[in-house]
Amino acid sequence: MSKLIPVRYGRGKGMSYPGGIETEIREVAAHFDSSVKEIDSNYSLHTEYSYGPRRMKSPALKNLEYLKSARKSRIPQLWYDEKWAKEFVTYIKNWVGTDNPPKVIEIHPPFEDYCSNIHDFLDVYEVFEKEISEHYPDSDIFIENRSGTKYNRAEFLISKVEEINKLSKSVESRRLSLRLAVDFPQIFTAHGMGVGEITKESIENVFDTLTPMRENILSTHIWGKKKGSKSHHGNLDTYFMDREIKEFFLEELLELFDDDIPRYFVPEVQSGYDDHHAIINDFVQAGFKFV
Repeated sequence: MSKLIPVRYGRGKGMSYPGGIETEIREVAAHFDSSVKEIDSNYSLHTEYSYGPRRMKSPALKNLEYLKSARKSRIPQLWYDEKWAKEFVTYIKNWVGTDNPPKVIEIHPPFEDYCSNIHDFLDVYEVFEKEISEHYPDSDIFIENRSGTKYNRAEFLISKVEEINKLSKSVESRRLSLRLAVDFPQIFTAHGMGVGEITKESIENVFDTLTPMRENILSTHIWGKKKGSKSHHGNLDTYFMDREIKEFFLEELLELFDDDIPRYFVPEVQSGYDDHHAIINDFVQAGFKFV
């Protein structure tokens, strides 16, 4: 059975799920301009993702001058070096405190101009994992693949499905705790496919590559888009623009996750309840079980 843990996504308390699906965890923004909040529920901490410029105004950045200085055109440069990783630990500690650690800490990859390969990235990341795990031993750490940024010097290191595969193998060989949060629309974007351009062949290629590492995938991000609109605005019908292709994608995903391992499900929809509910209903009708 393909089991999904529903995560509440959106500002404030986020959008509710249809059909009586209960959510016990929500995503909380912890980027470098975010405010620090007291949280009285289970949550996933979504850290800086380097899409565009930041003013670096989060109170959690206080006295973290090196972390604040690692940027170009005001866009944060993640995982710059080991000193950066150590200050990032302090940033998260400043943000979280000790009362209610997150269920998940979600991180994002560096850019290739200063971190050109997965080995170098994991050298830096390993410093972070060792220290953060001492403070929050029960928090899972996920990395999300990224595509799309205003940073014009280089691409993200982990964008395409082959790069996710290499990362997964390297994490296993080093016996790290890092696991994968796979954002499927960003994979298709990284491979040059936009709204209405995704084919059965491209879907098969993605899932053939992901299948050997499925046990390392513990979270998935799903969102829609409409032709001519910005990302995260739309549903799966407006994104695939072909019912047969949409259903084929859901069938392949259902098969990939058919191992009884509960995985977090993050519907990153910013265009309102109708699109949000349409995507949830598509997953229910395809056979996914929300737990």
